[in-house]
Amino acid sequence: GRLIRLGHRHILFVVESQVLSISRHRIDALRDRAGPSKATVMEVGDGGEDYARRLTNALRGTAAPTAVPTAVIVSNSVIAARTLHVLRTLGDDYPTRISLLAFEEPDWAELVSPRLSVIRQPVREIVRVAWDLLLRRMAGDASPVQHVQLKAEVVVRESVRKAPRRR
Repeated sequence: GRLIRLGHRHILFVVESQVLSISRHRIDALRDRAGPSKATVMEVGDGGEDYARRLTNALRGTAAPTAVPTAVIVSNSVIAARTLHVLRTLGDDYPTRISLLAFEEPDWAELVSPRLSVIRQPVREIVRVAWDLLLRRMAGDASPVQHVQLKAEVVVRESVRKAPRRR
């Protein structure tokens, strides 16, 4: 939602695998917000060089010139590091033309320049709730399965900017 409010209309979401349940949930949420034609999903795959080539092609518009992403969301910090490497090879496009937002907050997020924008997961709260539910089950609680939803915090730093105006 924050990226869309900043004018980003073509968002690339990079995941390890689309079949992971957390990836599916995040993809569905992104498509609900941005619309299916505005959100593209790319899997990292096995080869680092192959990912770098595919990402470069997507960001340069080689693959689909009408849907060149102005923002990239990555699903974890390992993909964030790989993506930063590709963005740096593109020159001054990052973060002027291309914004980057990462799920997870790696220790190095504030050490890179520009500082990495992140979606900070409520890890301590997730652990506390999971532990509490487990202890209740172990004590004999037979209540139905619960779906707990916790809020993440979006921390916008210099890696996310307003989308550039269309030419």
